[in-house]
This record gives sequence, C-alpha cells and structure tokens, in this order.
Amino acid sequence: MLSLVTLFIGAVLAWLAYRLMRTNKMFELSEKLPGPPCLPLLGNTRDIGALKMNVNNRGKSGLDRIGGRVVLDFLQSLVRLRNKFGSIFRLWLGSELFIFVSDPKYVETILSSSKLLDKGNNYKFLHRWLGAGLLTSSGPTWRKHRKIISPTFHFKILEGCMDVFNANSLKMVQKLQEQESDEEFNINPYVTLCALDIICETAMGVNINAQDGGSADFVQATREMGEAITKRTFQPWLQPDLIFCLSDNGRRQKKSIGILHEMTDKIIKQRKEELADQEKRDMEDQLKQSEDDDDDLCIKKRRAFLDMMLEASKYDEVMSIAELREEVHTFMFEDRVVEELESIFGDSDRDATYRDIQEMKYLELVVKESQRMFPSLPMYVRNIKEDIEMGQKFAMLEMKTVVSKVLRSYKLLPGSTTNKMEELVYNLVLKNVNGARVRLVPRRA
Repeated sequence: MLSLVTLFIGAVLAWLAYRLMRTNKMFELSEKLPGPPCLPLLGNTRDIGALKMNVNNRGKSGLDRIGGRVVLDFLQSLVRLRNKFGSIFRLWLGSELFIFVSDPKYVETILSSSKLLDKGNNYKFLHRWLGAGLLTSSGPTWRKHRKIISPTFHFKILEGCMDVFNANSLKMVQKLQEQESDEEFNINPYVTLCALDIICETAMGVNINAQDGGSADFVQATREMGEAITKRTFQPWLQPDLIFCLSDNGRRQKKSIGILHEMTDKIIKQRKEELADQEKRDMEDQLKQSEDDDDDLCIKKRRAFLDMMLEASKYDEVMSIAELREEVHTFMFEDRVVEELESIFGDSDRDATYRDIQEMKYLELVVKESQRMFPSLPMYVRNIKEDIEMGQKFAMLEMKTVVSKVLRSYKLLPGSTTNKMEELVYNLVLKNVNGARVRLVPRRA
C-alpha cells in the first residue's frame, strides 16, 4: 500500500515538474512578445473581461445561452489589445499561453502549414460528439481522413448535388410565403433547417425533412449540443470531465449524443448493407477508371458523401463506424445581384444548374465579402508544439443556390433590428442574438 502511495505521489510530482518546466519555458519565450502584464494564477483574465462574464444569461429561445454582452466584450477586448500591442500579442489565461495573430500573412503561414495541425485544447469539448474527425483531429488521423474524404468533393460529385440544393431551396422559399406581410421576422430558422436538410441528404444520403418538422429529436439534439459545448467553453469550472459529466449540462449532452449517434450509426449500417449489394457500381472501378470516363462518376447517379467514404474506406485505409460517424457530423448589394440572376434566368422559374452557379460571379463576391465582414467563427485555435518564426467549394455552391432561389422570388428588406449588433450569441458559431430580421416583398404578383 505504501509503495502505491509513493508511486502516486511521485507521478504527481513528476507531472507538476513537467508543467512547471514547460510553463517557465513558455513564460521566457512569451516575454519576448508584447502584451499586458499578468497576475499569478489569473493571468490576463481581467484584460478580456473574463471575470465579468454573466454565463447564466438565458435567451429568448428558452435554452441556456451565453449572454450577448459576454461575446461582444471578449471580441472588443481583443480588438483593443490589438490596437495597443499590434498584430501579434500574448495573453495568459490562467496557466495557458495564447498568442493572438491577426496579420493575414502570418495567419496564412499557420493555417497553410502541413505540420501545425494540432487543434486548440477547447476542441476537445467536441470529441464526445464529433470524435476525431477532420474538424478536431490532427497528425496521422487528420491525414488519413483527409485522404479518404477529399475525392468526395470532386467537382463532378458536387455537380451531382445540385438537385438537392434546388429542391431544398425551393421548399424554403415556399415556407417563406407564410411570411409575406409588412411584419418583419427572423429568417435564421428557415435558413438553418434548409441547410440541415441539405447536409444530411448530401452527406448521409437521407432526407430528414427538418423543414417540415421531421426528425425533431435530431434537430433538437443538434441545438442542445451546441448549447452545452458553448457553455462549457465559457465556464472554466465545467471544463474538467468529471465535473461536467455530473452537471445538468453534462447529462443533457449525454442524452443528445445518444440521439445523434443512434441516427448516424443506423444510417451508416444501412448504407453499408446497400453498397454490399451493388457490385455493379463498385466504387473501386469508378475511382480507378480513366479521365475519359470521369463524367460517369455522378452523371449516372448522385452518390452521397457517406457512400463515397464507405467505398474509399473499403479499398484504402479502413475507417471504423465511429470514424465515419465523426466525419458525417463534421459537415451555413441586392439590386446588382438580382440583375445578374435575371441575366442568367430571365423570367424562367427553372432550377439552377452547375453552369448557372459558375456564372454567378457577383453573387460569389457578395457571399465571400459577407463571410469576411461577419465571420461565423471569429478565430481559429492551433496548439503549436514546435518553434515557428513569423515575419471550401461545397458551401459556396450551396449558398449561391439557396441565395439565388430566394432573391429570384423576394426582395429582402432589412428589419428594424438589423444593425443592432450590440447583442451577440456564440453557439459554436457567432450570431446576432436577434437573428437576421427581414421583411419579404414578392418580386412577382
């Protein structure tokens, strides 16, 4: 018994020594970078308003959400520190060292590196849901999944998804007809459910009919997962696994994960059985045929991304059911735009084709500029384990198809709260707490 206690104490001391040495080294290196002075234990939490966070704010949806002021205070603190210390500065949040980089050329160096792939520690909160998928994995696992998944984004395969984009966009426009009045409304739920239908049908090959109220438990579980992960990110006392699992948030997350995994596991199993009976459509032959036969990849039949992963996994590096599930989960200037759409479609109500999408040059600029000005993710986090010296197509096709379908049917007038950005909510992605409020004016009587 004494030897076990001695061994345990020795292990703890060794771990503390390692942490101390690592922290001392990082502290010495961090002192070479500009940044505010830090306090023992607390670091620079006072400089970013972390001690004033009202994490128990409840939003209008009835679900626990991070208060709007919290996110805005946090981002404004970073902007203020950048203005004071420059495009590269350091912050200590407790014992964790963060180097904030906003210069585009340095950001490109990090994000384009084939070595700096380790995600930040906060990504671990996604592991119970997404596991080690492309979003959260690093190193060999990331390369393995990337190798298998990359072929599924071949432009011919994306072209085969146009029918899904068009069908769900049309359904959303039909739903919007209910809002044809002078009253403003929040368009976000309509766009969210449309995007969910699209990603489920293209990624998993099934239509969950979220826009018609289908798979309500799956939709609700997805929302609650975002809520739980966001709260855990902003509440340090919930970050240890043991404490989180015993909390109400942990129990709700466990229930949501069960619903999400049950559905995706069922779909994966069903797809594997179907593919086993389709030898004539063997993916190995399709992937290895000559470039002259490349068009056959999607002209004969649109294949779900899940089917592609299953077949690629069959003949390459094997991906387990859990790994497949992780990747499935891991996949949201008006007059000038309308003029461009009219030049392409005229008075026709026909569906958009892949060629039409390629012609939407100005709409693509609008989408890209909107993403630049209002990014859904305000920052990326990478865990750098070596010294460095510093001196996506599917989403675009989907967005251009959906936006073009809406703008061909309606003029979107801004609501009274459109410019009120003082209240933001962070639920995996950054949003206005009031949503995107608009009024619809039909273009054709």
